[in-house]
Amino acid sequence: MIYLDFNATASPDEEVLKHALEVYLRNFGNSSGLSFFSQKSFQLVEQCRERISQLLGLSAKQVIFTSSATEANHIFITTLWLKALKEGRVFRPLLSQLEHPSIVELVLKLPHTEILWYGLSNRGELKLDGLEEKIERADAAFMMAAHNESGMLLPLESFFELVQEKRRDSLPLLCDASQVLRHIHPHSPIKSDFFSQKPELPLFFSLASHKIGAGMGCGLLLRPRGTWGDFFEENTLFVGGNQEYKIRSGTHNLMAIYAMTLKLEKLIKNMEDYEELRKLTQSFEEKIERSLKPLLDIEIIGKESERLAGTSLVLFRNLDIDFFLMALDQEGVVVSTGTSCKSRSRTASPGLLSMGYTEEEALSVIRFSFDTSFNEELQQQVVGKMEKIIQELVVHSI
Repeated sequence: MIYLDFNATASPDEEVLKHALEVYLRNFGNSSGLSFFSQKSFQLVEQCRERISQLLGLSAKQVIFTSSATEANHIFITTLWLKALKEGRVFRPLLSQLEHPSIVELVLKLPHTEILWYGLSNRGELKLDGLEEKIERADAAFMMAAHNESGMLLPLESFFELVQEKRRDSLPLLCDASQVLRHIHPHSPIKSDFFSQKPELPLFFSLASHKIGAGMGCGLLLRPRGTWGDFFEENTLFVGGNQEYKIRSGTHNLMAIYAMTLKLEKLIKNMEDYEELRKLTQSFEEKIERSLKPLLDIEIIGKESERLAGTSLVLFRNLDIDFFLMALDQEGVVVSTGTSCKSRSRTASPGLLSMGYTEEEALSVIRFSFDTSFNEELQQQVVGKMEKIIQELVVHSI
C-alpha cells in the first residue's frame, strides 16, 4: 500500500505510540482522582502541558487539552455564541468558505447567528471589499493556517494586522493550525511567535494529534494571555468537571496527550525535513504534469500560490473521478477527494467553489498528501499507475 492521505490522518509514528502506551499501562489512574496512583497520572499530564508550552513559547496555562481540533473549535465558537445570546445579541462570526467544516457547519447550525463572509482569491489573497466594515461588526474572526484541500497557506499576518488595526484587543481570533503542525519549520505559523509578537491580540489556535502521526484522541486549544484567555474559564458550555481550568471537562486521555508531546518534540527537532519534503512535492508535481497532461486536462490547484509541502490537489477535468479513485484504491494507492471529514460526501467543496471553480470541477479533484517517505521511486510508481488507469478510462469513455 502507498499511503497518500496524510492531510486526513498522518501515518502513525510507531515508536512514539509504543512509548506512550507503555507509559499509560503503568499510569492508568484517573488523573482527577485523589489517590497517589491518580496523582501520578495528573503529574504526567501537567508535565506534558509544561513541555508543550515550552516547545511553542507559551505559558503552561495557555495549553488546553481536548479530544480533537474539532472539539477545540466547538469550545471556542459555542462559548462566544453563548456570550452573545446572554447579552441579547445576534452572534456574528467572520469567516471564509475555506474554513474547516467543523467551523462552517457549526455556525450555520447555530440559531441567532449572522455569518459575515469574507473572500479569498484562488491565490489565497484577501478580498478587501467590505472587509473592514465586517471586522468592526464581528464577534469572532477565523482564518485557518493552511487550506485543508489545496495546502494553500493563507494570509494570516495581513489578516491579523487588519483586525488589530480595526479592533485592537476586542475581537477574538481562531486559527485552525492542524494542517501546518506536521510541517513545523522556522517560518511556519505555529513557530513564528504570534503570541510573543502580538501579545495584545486575542489569538487562539486549534490543533490535532492525528495530523502529526501521534494517533487519535488529543487536540489542543492554545489560548492567549489576558482577558479573552481567562473569559473561557467561566463561560464555556463544556462543563461537568474541573479539568483543563474548567474550559474542557472530561477525563484526560493520558496516552494521547503523552504521544502528542513526544511527536511534537520530534517534529521540532527535525525541522530540516521540511526542505526535503518541499523538493519531493515539486518533483511529484513535475512527474504528474509531464506524464498526464498529454492524456488529460489537469490542473494543480494553487500551484502559483505559497503552499504546504506534501500536499498536491489535482483537478482531473472530464474524468470519472469516482472510478479513478476506486481504480487507484485497487492498485494500492490511498488518496482522498478533499477535506477528510467530507470526503465520502459527493457534494462540491464550498472552498473550491468560492475560489471560482465550477461544481463539476470541484467534484473532480484528488488530493495527494504525503511525507518524506514518498521518494522518487514511489512517485514514479504512482504516476505510472495513474497513467495506465487514465488511458483505460478515456478509451472506455469514447
